[in-house]
Amino acid sequence: MLTCPIGYFAFTDANGLLPPACLTCTTNCNQCLNATYCQVCASNYYLFTTQNVNTATNVSCVNNCPSGYANPTVISGTGMCTLCGDNCQVCVDSATCTECVSTNYVVLNGVCTPYNCLNCLNCSTTLNLCYKCDSNYYLYNGGCTSHCPNGYYANTTTGTC
Repeated sequence: MLTCPIGYFAFTDANGLLPPACLTCTTNCNQCLNATYCQVCASNYYLFTTQNVNTATNVSCVNNCPSGYANPTVISGTGMCTLCGDNCQVCVDSATCTECVSTNYVVLNGVCTPYNCLNCLNCSTTLNLCYKCDSNYYLYNGGCTSHCPNGYYANTTTGTC
């Protein structure tokens, strides 16, 4: 069996036409399975794939995870970029968002929540539409407000403006 140095992988021709050889891993990769799948990155680099981590065939090394992915702590080059939660653009980890993809969402307890679902008892997160507000809030334009805008009054019976 061929043993290769750091940054190379052992290649064996399935047809047996070529002799075994050590081939180069992708850039900033210290240990790889093949030319497209890195297993351990160089120091201060993160493993990254846009594919499902369990079935990925292409894993590379990046120095910063792209938007929508969290930069994990790198320990011996094994950190991996993790996908942020739904509607999240910047996150600390997959469960803690710090910036949402648009102003239609707001970070609430680390999760991007549709703006119209704030202070709402019954909300469609896919439509960003509230149907019934918490007490002391009134339904207006699909969201909840504590004070109705000029020209509207707070109907305490229906909970609407």
